[in-house]
Amino acid sequence: MTTHSDANNEKRDKIPVTHLLQQANPHLIQTYQHYESHAVLGRDLFDSATARFSQLNQSPNFPTDLAASVIDFMDYIAVNRSIVRVDSF
Repeated sequence: MTTHSDANNEKRDKIPVTHLLQQANPHLIQTYQHYESHAVLGRDLFDSATARFSQLNQSPNFPTDLAASVIDFMDYIAVNRSIVRVDSF
């Protein structure tokens, strides 16, 4: 029987294929735009994101740039760690 912990580990062992990551892009951008519209969340998002992705900077394109960085990072991890890619959710 699969425990809750085992089920979570199984999900973490897989990353969506590139085209599915790309489909998530507009949703990520929208989420980051929403966070950015709140003073505290926007500041925390910026601080957290720039600590992880040093090429990011404060600009009108920040949500788009962050979404691209997240997708690129996930794709990079999947390729370099030979993680199983899933073609559906």
